[in-house]
Amino acid sequence: MDGLDEFERGNICILLSKLERRHFFIKKQVMDRLGITYQQGRILLFLSKHPQGSLNQADLAVHFDVKPPSVNSVLSGMIKNGLVEKRVNDRDARNFDLYATEKGKELAKKLAQSFDLIDRKVIEVLSDEERQTMLSLLHKLLSAGAPGADGAR
Repeated sequence: MDGLDEFERGNICILLSKLERRHFFIKKQVMDRLGITYQQGRILLFLSKHPQGSLNQADLAVHFDVKPPSVNSVLSGMIKNGLVEKRVNDRDARNFDLYATEKGKELAKKLAQSFDLIDRKVIEVLSDEERQTMLSLLHKLLSAGAPGADGAR
């Protein structure tokens, strides 16, 4: 079939999973030191990439593939802590746009810098050619799609 036995296929997936978990754990430690949760960090980074605003709670729910009440819960804490603010939408007064506050922007900047350093450390052991090969292979795996719960495509 694919030239790999069951152990080799599993081993590739196990190794990818271990790498992802290690990467997540290191980034989570940075967020813990900064006093924010993983979800808050993700939202701050996303909002910082959209400084013009026009993002609302529904946009965040779609982007992060979570239910709107989950986003609301995280946002409530962020607003309370002065990281995010809601402003009435210019085009529709029934809706609110979300913006990172100055405090939130500073935190997002620290996160982005720390994450960039972490990401560089992870891949620095690879040559440029190995990085390109890895990117190509990962894109190929991602574009192939994932099997369903029953293991079938």
